[in-house]
Amino acid sequence: MIGCTLIFFDYQSVKPEGISESGWVKAKISKPRQTFLCLILSAHFIFQLLLPIRYLCYSGKLGWTEQGYRFSWRVMLIEKMGIAQFTIVDSRTNEKIYISNNQYLTVNQEKMMATQPDMVLQYAHLLRDKFKSKKWTNPQIYVESYAVLNGTGSRMFIDPQVNLAAIEEGFEGKNWILPYKETQ
Repeated sequence: MIGCTLIFFDYQSVKPEGISESGWVKAKISKPRQTFLCLILSAHFIFQLLLPIRYLCYSGKLGWTEQGYRFSWRVMLIEKMGIAQFTIVDSRTNEKIYISNNQYLTVNQEKMMATQPDMVLQYAHLLRDKFKSKKWTNPQIYVESYAVLNGTGSRMFIDPQVNLAAIEEGFEGKNWILPYKETQ
């Protein structure tokens, strides 16, 4: 919109102070400030180029694992649906409870969580914290999860043998996401 103002207003009415008749800005910036500005702008543009391709640092199918997926240039390439059933086990008594996700999540949250591994982990941590506050001793969280990627058929998504309560979120690879296997 700022650029469009040049179409509607006379050049002389929007001409700022410090611009010569030739159109060049008369800027007095010291050499250290020029260097600093150049470094900041360089870092910004390098970041803008590297952030979208960080998915190359991870193994596995990008649409399946979604590691490095957000802010990448490949965001419109997948259609994913899934379902997740969580089980909580008290490590002291071995009491087992199956969770109805709609007790803690809205319909849309449940739909999004079931297909995105980082949200599965966040939800598992939410359940862990809720059950710790209910005096469970070191609750273990397991999930039986299935997902469909681009209409290719349902596959097991998260390793059901992994205690998600013990996993910390980080930038390293997520070995608890099962590998995507092509169908024959």
